[in-house]
Amino acid sequence: MLQQPIEGVEQLKLELADERLTISGRTKKLLVPIPFTIALKPKEMDKRLLHFEGVTFRRPRSSL
Repeated sequence: MLQQPIEGVEQLKLELADERLTISGRTKKLLVPIPFTIALKPKEMDKRLLHFEGVTFRRPRSSL
């Protein structure tokens, strides 16, 4: 799978497993790195457009 860089996102990782597309990475807001994980599953398809349903969105808790 080809990945294009996304401005402001580091360590971008895409995975296809268990009928889900999982996107993870890290972004910075106000110089604070924020890791994230988003899991999507296909919901419907309309010609060449694929609609996804959000399964999970996680931002790991800080260890502060």
